[in-house]
Amino acid sequence: MSIFRGRYEEALDSYRKVSELSGTPFESNPFVQVVYFLLGDKDKGKELIDSTLEHKDEIESSYKQIAILYAYLGDKDKAFE
Repeated sequence: MSIFRGRYEEALDSYRKVSELSGTPFESNPFVQVVYFLLGDKDKGKELIDSTLEHKDEIESSYKQIAILYAYLGDKDKAFE
């Protein structure tokens, strides 16, 4: 996988294709959120996490991954919500 090789833009392109084929929202993919953090765009990553949580009843997502990302941001209270 591109994300593990440090090819983050390529990883985002791959996740976009997966999203198109599966019909799931690109932004709700926890790996997309991780890539934005790895690219150094923590604001975008956090924005996507918040959006996913707002639609948690509509979108199946990895809450464990979201908790890890919040912990990474230093927001331990959000990580345990």
